[in-house]
Amino acid sequence: LKGPSLSLACFFLLGGMFNKPSLVALPSPIVTSGGSVTLQCGSWQAFDWFVLCSEGGEGHPRHLDAQHQADGWFQALFPVDPMSPSHRPTYRCYGYFSSSPYVWSTSSLILELLISGVSRKPSLSVLPGPVVAPGQSLTLQCRSDVSYDRFALSKEGAGDPPQYLARQLQEGLSGADFALGPVRPSHGGRYTCYGGHTLSSKWSAPSDLLDILVAGEESYPTGSLLHPFPLLLCPLMRSLYLIDRWNIKKKSLMGRNQRGRQTMRDSGLREPN
Repeated sequence: LKGPSLSLACFFLLGGMFNKPSLVALPSPIVTSGGSVTLQCGSWQAFDWFVLCSEGGEGHPRHLDAQHQADGWFQALFPVDPMSPSHRPTYRCYGYFSSSPYVWSTSSLILELLISGVSRKPSLSVLPGPVVAPGQSLTLQCRSDVSYDRFALSKEGAGDPPQYLARQLQEGLSGADFALGPVRPSHGGRYTCYGGHTLSSKWSAPSDLLDILVAGEESYPTGSLLHPFPLLLCPLMRSLYLIDRWNIKKKSLMGRNQRGRQTMRDSGLREPN
């Protein structure tokens, strides 16, 4: 184990002297039962060490020396053992300097990992629709006929923790409405939701993925068929196509007229004035 040998629980140490680092899960804070995940603790402050603590004082703090990235970012990557639904995987991290190993930074935000299981998946729908404009309201509805007590919403590829809501009964179904408006371009992406029970840390299988597209110049990925640049080209391409067709038709008519005149000459007929 690298770093000072500390047997004290995280909250017995002097903290809050430096800016808090960030803590994200890679590739996602959603882990299947038995799966593994890597927790990245990082900061723009040049800490020498990072510490990962499990909430509830379980086990000893884990210390790793900071890795300095080319862009000036400092980080440590903590592999986490395969997830089991028997415990609630909740973490926070700290940074500190070698010159003062017992003085830690302010704590990162708490990160709770979501362990997905095999119970029946909920459904995910969107209001008013999957294509929205910036500034518009947007609500994602997670529903299930299973009596789940709570629901979680996650965006694919985002390291941020999922959003959680308690159950809201809707027409005989358990569910939750996640309000995401007013819409920004960053809201575009793929979403999924989960159902769970309050007395268990295990969650359901994920709902089917739901794609949200934010209409507007900034929200279209390069190469998309909906990208504004191809849309602007469409009238121009149509005009060029029509001009080309007209030229072909004109040449065809001219050819017919010339062949007609030649036939009349060969027959000794007079061309009409």
